[in-house]
Amino acid sequence: MLVACAGDNFTPHGDDDTADAAEEDDDDTDDAERCTAARTVVNVESAGGNPFARRVSVHTDRDCEISGFVTTEGESGFGPSNPSASGPAAFHELWFFGLLPGRAFHVAIHVAGDPEQILAESDFETPAVPAGVPMPDRFESAFPQPDDAPWIAAWVAWYTLTLDAREIWVVIFDRRGRLRFAHRVTGETASMLMVADDGTLVLNDQFNIIGVRPDGTQSVLLRPRVSPPHLFPMHHQIHYATHGPWRAVVLFNELGDGLKCDGVTPTEAAVGDGLAVVDDKGAEIFRWSIFDHLDAFPQSVPVPFSCLENHWAPDTTDWTHGNAAAPVAGENAFLVSLRNLSRVVKIDGETGDIVWQLGRGLDFTWIGDEPDAERWFGFQHDAQSLPGNRVLLFDNAYAFFPDVAPHELWSRALELELDEEAMTARRVFEHRVPVSLILGSADRGENGHTLVSTGSGATAEDVTSDGKVIWKIRYDDVHYALTARFYPPLWNDGGGF
Repeated sequence: MLVACAGDNFTPHGDDDTADAAEEDDDDTDDAERCTAARTVVNVESAGGNPFARRVSVHTDRDCEISGFVTTEGESGFGPSNPSASGPAAFHELWFFGLLPGRAFHVAIHVAGDPEQILAESDFETPAVPAGVPMPDRFESAFPQPDDAPWIAAWVAWYTLTLDAREIWVVIFDRRGRLRFAHRVTGETASMLMVADDGTLVLNDQFNIIGVRPDGTQSVLLRPRVSPPHLFPMHHQIHYATHGPWRAVVLFNELGDGLKCDGVTPTEAAVGDGLAVVDDKGAEIFRWSIFDHLDAFPQSVPVPFSCLENHWAPDTTDWTHGNAAAPVAGENAFLVSLRNLSRVVKIDGETGDIVWQLGRGLDFTWIGDEPDAERWFGFQHDAQSLPGNRVLLFDNAYAFFPDVAPHELWSRALELELDEEAMTARRVFEHRVPVSLILGSADRGENGHTLVSTGSGATAEDVTSDGKVIWKIRYDDVHYALTARFYPPLWNDGGGF
């Protein structure tokens, strides 16, 4: 007979006679027929820490290859299992991600490739939204129906800033503004985040690269061993790879000779940045430091409202304030975003040489008819390389307008196309948002859309290549800030992600 664990509302398929008959089948019986007649035991449980995911454990009395799907009332389509099919075995583990909160779901287990051959069914419920999850105050969508376009959910990282606490959540919303994932991150982490190819949400603290998986489990993915000298061995946005010749590109900083914020007084505690590349064991295999290239970075008088004393440690001067490190698409090279210098630097991944510096008055000539005040970028975040020799970043931009009233300022996602032979740069995309004095991100999706977050402005917008806003979320609480990323469609067969 078919067996369900206590608490499951379970409906069996088949009976002992068909199962006994199957055992007497000759060798010509195909796998589907054998699996159809198999005795099945199913257990549905919440595991891993994600309240909106379920693990379904299935035991069959012979080797089968199975799949599953879930349905819920009022939603079109169904959510297939992850993985979509188990390997031939007698024990199987299927996951269902992106379930809606406070809903009743029905799960059906079937022979792989044949959803009509149901082996077992069960019912379960998901909890309501947990207390403390940062839900948006407003949501706007251009899609009146959920099936108007492929669903790509946004991953948003939030933290609450108070005088004595910093609370970080990672949450996922679908294009209708519905919560699909929520996890409160433990430990101290940076605020610029990424999504790995396998759907793991990647953060970092000073010492560890941390992963939050779709099932809600949090663990250390890697502990980079950055060689001294350094002040902070890892800070701000890093890039983590799931496979390849290296595993992570990280930012570190160190102390060196420079000037205090008055631009005159010498100091031995100017904080400058470096980039380290580490392998899958965390060992440093490449290192670059700005203090090895001071001839390319003259320390002129800093912008008064960007230079901070005592920011990193007592008596330090925040000189370069690097905030992003990323590989260059298709090359052995890396980009470093130096916020306080309003420039992005390309570094040769073999020699450590500076290939170019991108920004106002540097190595590239701007081509285009944009007004001078709209050229280049200032105090940028989230600089990254795109195919086609392009750079995408979040341009905080307020460095352009030191005398303009705050309510008249703007920030933007900005994409530049570079010609490294002619050394020209031209704007190919921008999307303006309310000004963000700190943080901000711009992420390019596989569909060509750009997900733009305003950091301290507490908004996120999904924008098409021609500037149409597909959806937008807004938080009114000034204690929130965010980094937003597109998230892969783990539940992708109708109405889910």
